[in-house]
Amino acid sequence: MELKELKEFKMQIKDYDFFKEDKDTFFDGRAVESELVYGGYWEKEPMVTVIITTYKRPELLKLALESALGQENFTDYQILVVDNEAAPLEQETETSRLMQLYKNNDKVIYYRNKVSANYKMDTAISYARSKWVCFLHDDDLLVKNHLAIMTDIINRYPKISFLGCQLKIFYDEVEDKEYENLVQPEVGNYSVVHYPRQYLCIGYVPSWLGALIDREKYIAIGGMPKVDTGIGDFIMQGKFTNKWGSYRCESSHGLYCYRQWRGQDSAKGESVWVKGYMSEYYWYKYLNKKFHFFMYKFWDRVAAYWIIMKCVGKQEGYYKTPLNLELMQEYCEWDKDIFENNFKKKCCLRIKNWYVNIYDYIVHFNCICGKVGG
Repeated sequence: MELKELKEFKMQIKDYDFFKEDKDTFFDGRAVESELVYGGYWEKEPMVTVIITTYKRPELLKLALESALGQENFTDYQILVVDNEAAPLEQETETSRLMQLYKNNDKVIYYRNKVSANYKMDTAISYARSKWVCFLHDDDLLVKNHLAIMTDIINRYPKISFLGCQLKIFYDEVEDKEYENLVQPEVGNYSVVHYPRQYLCIGYVPSWLGALIDREKYIAIGGMPKVDTGIGDFIMQGKFTNKWGSYRCESSHGLYCYRQWRGQDSAKGESVWVKGYMSEYYWYKYLNKKFHFFMYKFWDRVAAYWIIMKCVGKQEGYYKTPLNLELMQEYCEWDKDIFENNFKKKCCLRIKNWYVNIYDYIVHFNCICGKVGG
């Protein structure tokens, strides 16, 4: 992203209304025209649709799809694969060749977008028919009893509209034996934690990955932000929590396997991360104005320290992605002493940690417990 583009992006994101609901325009220009290639909808709509949007990653898509098809002790679901490559429909691609293997599987529905979609998730969800959807990235995996556990919780607690789950992280490509180990069913205790709207004051919301999401409510709050923030799913989590509260299933090892690897688009360069972290900072500023009206400047500084820590982690961690912190300081309008005043940094982060611990205690004190398997 060039400096000129960053300036334009800053003007878009700085005063953006993240909680704005655009239900009336949800289907206006968001869902691109797509072709149904294989599969069909059941006469009786399933309880859940697992949605996989994909782009030129057939080897990884195959594993993701197999993990979705391999769900145990729950059958009331279909899988919607939406191919965003936008190659001419008469052209056979590696992804379309893979999908031919599943054309007779009545669980699988395969669409090819005629043009590449900016709102990939919004486009995909417009083709779903079930009450619940679960987004699965084409390079990630579902544990074998993911849907069994999550739908059991949904059935027992009907007021839930967003149920996140715990993640387990794995790296790079995996061999068959590693794949089998990753997707083994979760066994043990779990708890269901409720995050009310007020919990947004610390900026945390349950993960989008592997969550069961009420499809009609997704549309009711307008879908993804109209500005391409790079963190649209993160913001959608916040919109759900703000409107209805959200829930999270906490378990021993996690129900969703999240892959980190250097083939991801997000691993390829600085601009992706700069844009994403800028968006995240202005998202926190937006929340601070909503929930910390009299102390929002203090919490803005806390947010700046948090983003700086994430930037440093990105530079020194797995991806080794260089990030220009001075550029971040300029476009996020951080205080001049943000990199120098270590005493203020320690105080801010300590207060934030106290605040988080108090809220964590409150939400976990009233959690619902259960047991899976064994």
